[in-house]
Amino acid sequence: MRTLFVLVVALSAACSGSPDEAVRGCPRPDWPGPWTACAEARWVERIVEADGYEVTGGTGSALTAEGQERGFYIWAASTNADDSQPATDGVRTSWAAQGFTFWVESGPRSTDVKPTVDELKGIVAASRRIVPPPADE
Repeated sequence: MRTLFVLVVALSAACSGSPDEAVRGCPRPDWPGPWTACAEARWVERIVEADGYEVTGGTGSALTAEGQERGFYIWAASTNADDSQPATDGVRTSWAAQGFTFWVESGPRSTDVKPTVDELKGIVAASRRIVPPPADE
């Protein structure tokens, strides 16, 4: 439950929009959610599916995906971060690509296991290759 709370809080801050930067593809800059209704989420879905995983749903603030004996949440937010390699803190794996930070966490079932850093290579490559939606989409 604590992890879900942290996920919701982090995404609320990252995806609520601000006057300076709208969440890509959301109806308005101060869009309260869900993030999964925005073009940005559809872009992340294409990235996940490019590596053979299936997006099976969403929480509103993250997509749920499974395949290759893995189950996980994935979400991204515009952070203007430079590209970086995946790193894990034991709970989440994150990396940056094209000015976005991506996060992956095990779920939604308690028995789900997220892909390892090595298994995420295809998703990371797709996140660098597939062009994000324009900010005003």
